[in-house]
Amino acid sequence: MDLQEFNPVKVYMEYLAKENEANNEIREMDSKGYSFTASGAGLCMKKHWYKANGYEREPFSSTSLRTLRLGTIFGNDMENAMKWWDQDAEKPQDGKGIIEIYTEEQVTSDKYKLSGHFDLLVVHDVVTDEPDPLFPGLHLHKRIGALFDYKTANSYKFKKLFGRNPDDSPSTNYEYQLGTYGMLIEESEDLILCDEIVYMANVYINKDNSVMKIKEAPIEYIDFARTYWEKVNDKCKEGDPEPDFGPWIPFYSNWECGKYCPYVNVCDSPYKKGV
Repeated sequence: MDLQEFNPVKVYMEYLAKENEANNEIREMDSKGYSFTASGAGLCMKKHWYKANGYEREPFSSTSLRTLRLGTIFGNDMENAMKWWDQDAEKPQDGKGIIEIYTEEQVTSDKYKLSGHFDLLVVHDVVTDEPDPLFPGLHLHKRIGALFDYKTANSYKFKKLFGRNPDDSPSTNYEYQLGTYGMLIEESEDLILCDEIVYMANVYINKDNSVMKIKEAPIEYIDFARTYWEKVNDKCKEGDPEPDFGPWIPFYSNWECGKYCPYVNVCDSPYKKGV
């Protein structure tokens, strides 16, 4: 090979494809055989039916792999920052009790056949007004949590989220994801991290200029997510014929039926040809 023929871009794309394959194998092992993943929350329900019934996914395009990698790098940096704060940073002495940091923990549900890894959970142990029945004169403690997820966005998306004229009807799948993690944390019997999620937010970075902002997600999305996954489990049973999904497919016809769907080549959605 001549030196002029060496292509760093080609090497990088081969590396990303290899990394993605390895990560898929890890996620498959981590899923413990569950049919559904939290990252699919709030999206077209037919995707879950395809996955539950073993349909082959289309591989990511080169552009998608590069985009996903940026999100991975950002997430890794944020995780390292949270661990640094937890272990080494000088923390404020506000008298409000111990704060604990959890990053990249896996949460699962046998009930919903569901698994996922949340990005960040910050837990605060607080004293309630409720008397402790075992120790007169003392009050019960409660562990409350703030849940965060990390997201990247281009300038257009960022402007629609935080600009002067925000989107009138924005997609809410990221809020559904947070609600899913919140539901799994609160209902977990194996991994007791906190008693109640009281705050949720997505942490965004603008990929074009590195501006970072936080967008709060209404706590009601925990209940919305529960309703969504109950419907998924009702509609997307392994071995069942394709059901009538009603309004649950697709959620976002203007972008979901296309490069963001791994089943576009087997799906008969009327929207995919116009993407």
